[in-house]
Amino acid sequence: MFDMFGVRPRPDPGAAERVREWVREVLGLSPDTQVMVTELHCTEPDCPDVETVVAVLAPGDARKLKLLKPIGEVTREDVLALAAAGTDHPRPRPENDRWPLPPPTACP
Repeated sequence: MFDMFGVRPRPDPGAAERVREWVREVLGLSPDTQVMVTELHCTEPDCPDVETVVAVLAPGDARKLKLLKPIGEVTREDVLALAAAGTDHPRPRPENDRWPLPPPTACP
């Protein structure tokens, strides 16, 4: 169907939930850790039109990772590769963007 306003169809919410569960499983995250998964239009040079961004929010820590494909195309193997590589790919990451997450520390 033609959309004269250029609005992309919303990604399947089930796909976002699958990616969230894979991230939790692969990283062994605690229940206190929030995982947000969203699909964004990318405007950076050498970037695909759509990317999947995963935010991992642990108490006292926050991380952002990018998968350079739409949510519906992300596989468990993509999440495993991202965790094994220790980086979002393929661009370099800021020094404070560590992956995987260190174990959570107790709050004082």
